[in-house]
Amino acid sequence: MSNSPRLRPPAFGIALLIAGGMVLGAVDASIKLISPTIPVGEIMFIRGCFTLIGIAALAVARGGFSAVRAFNYRDQFIRAGCFVAGTFLFIEALWRLPLAEANAISFLGPVLVTAMAPFTLREQVGWRRWFTVLIGFAGVVLMLRPSASGIEWAALFPLGAAFTSAYADIVTRRLSATDSAVSILFFTTLAVVLVGLATLPFGWQPLDGFTFAIIAGVGTFVFAAHWLIVEAFRHAEAAVLAPFKYLMLIWALIIGYFGWGEVPDGWAAVGGAAIVVSGLLLFRSATQRAQQAVVL
Repeated sequence: MSNSPRLRPPAFGIALLIAGGMVLGAVDASIKLISPTIPVGEIMFIRGCFTLIGIAALAVARGGFSAVRAFNYRDQFIRAGCFVAGTFLFIEALWRLPLAEANAISFLGPVLVTAMAPFTLREQVGWRRWFTVLIGFAGVVLMLRPSASGIEWAALFPLGAAFTSAYADIVTRRLSATDSAVSILFFTTLAVVLVGLATLPFGWQPLDGFTFAIIAGVGTFVFAAHWLIVEAFRHAEAAVLAPFKYLMLIWALIIGYFGWGEVPDGWAAVGGAAIVVSGLLLFRSATQRAQQAVVL
């Protein structure tokens, strides 16, 4: 009899991914609820502290101090800086924009990674992938709502968050060769906590028990959501899971509609669709190249 572990069907991985996406949607909604009255730095600090508790528990389970030991401090610093900037920009976006719109623009990340790859990773990008990148950027332009009266400047917040997230992903490719995932999560979250704490002199708001519980819950559930998503990729192939990531947009639409009465206008709907299509096309292209490499 084989001693290998019993493999679960891919549907289990899909269920984990959907669950993680729903948790992240609830997290975004919670931040949107409190962000108009609570300073961003204060939210970052409290949320980060409770996220660190989850990371610390994971580190203990995986060997203690050795699990969070860093070797490439330069890239740890760069990634942490990108993550801090992206966190700040996305929290700002959540209270300035409809929930689904902010999430749709944040999905531009893979497109930006492809656009930056020739300059940062020295990877070759063919004309088909460049065309797909242009589709994604066209989607952002549409969501900026260009008109005679100007553009929707608030959309630049999630766009900035997508850019910093994309560069963090590129740095992570280098960093993962030397440092563990737990180490990367720990130092990045620690940076969020420290930068958030540095905003204390600029004026934090006193919190009632309900608001504090929301932010603490956000920090805990952020860790839980990312754990669910990581586990999803352990039980199903990336090619199977990729399309289900975009269910997060539908979930954001539902929460935005029932929570704030948000209904995307034509610009947002078409632009968001273009970003989703470009992301799926890029993933399909990457999957095909990987299959060809295996055959060769």
